[in-house]
Amino acid sequence: MADYGKEGDDLSLIVCNCPYRQVALAHREVCEMDMAMVAALLDTTTKMTRCIAHHDAQCRFVIPKK
Repeated sequence: MADYGKEGDDLSLIVCNCPYRQVALAHREVCEMDMAMVAALLDTTTKMTRCIAHHDAQCRFVIPKK
């Protein structure tokens, strides 16, 4: 499940269930791949501020306001 919200002036994409969780716990580079995929799909830069593999409740990608 995914949701979105605001983080200051920026948007945030919130992912509550990581499809890569088991792999990401052992290989955190999967999180970098996921962040790059989100950035490519949205044609912008993104920053991951929360990560399930880092024991956060959800993954959160901040998308800067253009």
